[in-house]
Amino acid sequence: MSQKYIFIVGPTASGKTYIAEELARRLSLPIVSIDSMQIYKEMNVGTAKPSIESQQKVKYFGIDIVYPNEWFSVGDYYYYISNLLSIKEDKKLNLFSIDNGAIFAGGTGLYFDSIVKGISPTLPRNENIRRELEQREKLEGLNSLFRELELKDREYSNKISPNDKKRIMRALEVIYITDKKFSSFHDSEYFRKEGKNSLFNKNNSIFFGIDIEKEKLVENIRKRIHIMIKNGLIDEVYYLWLKYIDKNKPSFKGIGYFHLISLYNFIFFIYILMFWKIDENFSSFFDDKILDFIKESLREYLIKNYFNKREINKSKIIKIILKYIDLNKILVKNYKETINKKLLNEDLKFLFSDTYIRDLLEISFDFGNIILEKINKIFENKNIFLLFKIETIKKWIEDNSILFDCFIKRIELDTINFAKRQLVWFKKHLEIKWLSSELILKEF
Repeated sequence: MSQKYIFIVGPTASGKTYIAEELARRLSLPIVSIDSMQIYKEMNVGTAKPSIESQQKVKYFGIDIVYPNEWFSVGDYYYYISNLLSIKEDKKLNLFSIDNGAIFAGGTGLYFDSIVKGISPTLPRNENIRRELEQREKLEGLNSLFRELELKDREYSNKISPNDKKRIMRALEVIYITDKKFSSFHDSEYFRKEGKNSLFNKNNSIFFGIDIEKEKLVENIRKRIHIMIKNGLIDEVYYLWLKYIDKNKPSFKGIGYFHLISLYNFIFFIYILMFWKIDENFSSFFDDKILDFIKESLREYLIKNYFNKREINKSKIIKIILKYIDLNKILVKNYKETINKKLLNEDLKFLFSDTYIRDLLEISFDFGNIILEKINKIFENKNIFLLFKIETIKKWIEDNSILFDCFIKRIELDTINFAKRQLVWFKKHLEIKWLSSELILKEF
């Protein structure tokens, strides 16, 4: 085979890593990840990163590049790969190159397009428009901006997460400046097929997509999520939740991480409601003033974000939580039992559906991160969240398994929808040859 670069792409949980590692073993080639989540250090279980054992057998690139609180753009990925191609390998100096060939495997379409089609020149920026969008996001919420992007550029909105603030804001900024769809800059005008700045083409590369039945893919996704939970995802996200107070970064919006961070925020507030007056550790930090602060912040958040009738479900959730904050100030008898029985099993029972769980996730993530940051500053950056032990979270999950199962189902559904978007993205590339895993391996 004349092509020295082999690309294995496809939806999540389709078996890309297995094929890549098998080919790497057969052909003695390194593997380059095309995954926008595996670039992050400390995020291993939830990104299905290759195990330490696998990394000892095969040389991997494109993983563990930056920390979760750092930015890493498509352009950064392009220049990272470009550098791997140009560097002169010297193992004594710990310098490695992929100039002699490599296997690329992953499912991030933007990364794939950048190195195969090339990256665009710098698109225009306008700080006034940017500030206006930032202000609107604060007043109306990110959902409002994402719905606008859906109306103005459905093609691009289908490719990104509704929680990807960075890309939503950037797309709308470019649309306002140029009066063109953001997706139009990904076609021949900017991302030229086999363009001058593309790094790979059909002359030096061969492209495979994993053809997998829908039912099998869904089954794989569900199995993978449960394996991740078993392998320590709850502990991994807890570590990140404690370490990084500011979670307004793309890494924390990744599937699984976003869901569990939202869950921990939710449990943290419930725990405050339940225990702050009866737990000596918490009562030494919290008082009525803190509860008043949380309550007023909730009211402010509700007014800014959820007066729109389409957000009535979220408004309902917040009003119920406000009611329990009031109850907490009164300190009713058997308050802990009241919270457990009434709040979770009666008043919030309507959450046991995909739609409402999604609403709770968004509220808990957005509001939780805002308030937790403020609380941390009030206590002069003493990490009071250390009071909130992993054992507390696991006990809550055990006691509220029905609600936790709803969170897991939501992760499954979001992963399945993400896999669909990945297929749509890669299917448009005519150079990709779609085969089953078995047939791809037979090619070599």
